Amino acid sequence: MSDKQITTKLQLAQKSLNLSLSSLNIFKIPEKVFNITNLLRLDISNNNIETIPSSVGQLIKLKQLWANVNPLRLVPIELSHCKSLESLDLSNTKIIELPRDLALLHRLGEIKLDNCPLNEKLKEKYSEGITAVWKYLQRKVDRKNYKEEVFRRLRESIYVGEDPRKVMELTLSIFQNMRDVDTNGLKLFVHNMGRIFPEKIEYALPERIREKIEEILMDLDRRAELSELTLKLKSKYPQEDLPKVAQLALTLSQTYNQEDIQKIFKNKLLPEDFQEMEIPALSQSLTQIREKHEHQMERSRLALFSKFKTVYGAVENVDDLQACADDFSLMFQSPLELRRFVKTSDKYLPESFKDFNAEAIFNNFKGFTTTFSQGGELRDSQMKTKA
Repeated sequence: MSDKQITTKLQLAQKSLNLSLSSLNIFKIPEKVFNITNLLRLDISNNNIETIPSSVGQLIKLKQLWANVNPLRLVPIELSHCKSLESLDLSNTKIIELPRDLALLHRLGEIKLDNCPLNEKLKEKYSEGITAVWKYLQRKVDRKNYKEEVFRRLRESIYVGEDPRKVMELTLSIFQNMRDVDTNGLKLFVHNMGRIFPEKIEYALPERIREKIEEILMDLDRRAELSELTLKLKSKYPQEDLPKVAQLALTLSQTYNQEDIQKIFKNKLLPEDFQEMEIPALSQSLTQIREKHEHQMERSRLALFSKFKTVYGAVENVDDLQACADDFSLMFQSPLELRRFVKTSDKYLPESFKDFNAEAIFNNFKGFTTTFSQGGELRDSQMKTKA
């Protein structure tokens, strides 16, 4: 297409606010396009465009940008200035990554990246939908902002007078060591910088700083668990003073792990009268429950082993069957669940022991029981083990 024809299109776009330069075999976007600052839609699809210039940020009212089917490799960060952008089509391009600042486009409800050589992380998030992509980009923005805040606080409050290059090196090392820490973790880190960093920068080791953050997170988790336990106990003993209930919660949390505490409530081991609370008696009751559970589990394991011997009697080494039964039984959470499997095992066990796949059999069983418990129809495929 000639320059004159493109000029005509630009003139028409000034009135319609929609510009289509699709399938014109052009290699770059005419610079005059970006002078139409009230443009609403720009279609540059099906061309040979490798770059979108930073001038695209001038299109502050742009709602739709279609750049699909181009050898486009990068999206300019200036696109984040197009605050009205609602739809972005980059499908069938060579885009690998998106600029993090696209997370600032809160009206952007559609991003098309089909058939692009995306990096693994972005590819995973794109398969989950636009919300996952937005969170992925937002996390990058958060990391950038927190990194700048950490550098500022280190220079102005903690390591005043230190060489800025040394402070920046420390900041970068810390964030490199915390690549998997989420936004909440970074927020906690910044909030507690005063108690995390040592007095001298020479002793500020990224590994030790991460350990301190994890210690703070664990402490917060313990506090949250203690608060939840206090509320549950207060609900059990509403007439008791809160300080007494809180002290009992602390005692229980120091004496038992979370699994045991759950058993205490599940099995209703707490006395009705608060004054009758005795830790030794509670521990004895827990021990009895554990012993009963283990006894029932052992009986269920024996029943499973017996079933294996019946189905796979041709196996020469009985120890192999025993080991297989023991390992398989560990996948079940309760004796009742294991007994239920044994009773219905003919539906799941393959005829040959060499085709035994513990994970596949267990998942098949769980799928069947879930469907059954929900009142759904049982499908034949759920009742047979695929070899």
